[in-house]
This record gives sequence, structure tokens and C-alpha cells, in this order.
Amino acid sequence: FPFAQLVSALLILMNVIMPFVIMTYTESVVLTPVLTGLVIMGYKGLNLIAVELENPFGADANDLPLAEVQLYFVLVIQQLAFHGVRDTRGPELGDNDMEDAIMKKWRDRLDPIVSFLWHRSEV
Repeated sequence: FPFAQLVSALLILMNVIMPFVIMTYTESVVLTPVLTGLVIMGYKGLNLIAVELENPFGADANDLPLAEVQLYFVLVIQQLAFHGVRDTRGPELGDNDMEDAIMKKWRDRLDPIVSFLWHRSEV
């Protein structure tokens, strides 16, 4: 928490000092506000991205769907436990439509990654 407060205070300080620093290099009345705006917008954007990356777990639209990932993990472990070690891309486990939908969704997402890693490990 103190780190976030310090970063916010330093960004405000930079917003005040940056026009004078850029003015010494450009000596242009038109270019100074443009460059100042771009630099401040860039640092503000980096700060907002860092704030979002601090807590990727939650209910926002771009947060990780932990419940679905955990359910997929459990279903794959169940398949391995009850059906032995085999390709997890085989028939789905159970009669539950929700489990089947989640298995298909995550299998479609993860298959290209698994295939890439599998072929890469054979080389």
C-alpha cells in the first residue's frame, strides 16, 4: 500500500515538472505540450496496467476465470484417476452438461498450447 501511494505522488510530481524539462530540450511552444501529454499518458498507462496486474483474480471482465480453470483441473484429475493415464482429449467424463461444456471450452483453448509443447519436447 505505501508503494502505491509513493508511485501516485511521484506521478503527480512528474506531471508538474515534466513540461519544464521538455521545454528545456525542445524550446518550442507547440511541441512541449504535445510531448508532455504523450509522456504523461504513457506513464499513467503503465501505472494503470501495473494496478490491474497486481490482482488478476476477481470479477472484472478481464480477470482470470479461476472457478472454470479449477473445475477443468478437477475434471482432468478425475479422468486420470478413474480411467487411468490416457489422452485427456478423449471422451468427456460424466453426464453433466455443464462439466462437458467446460471441458470442451478449456480443451479447445489448451490443445494448441499442449500440442506445441509436446512437439517441441520431442525435438
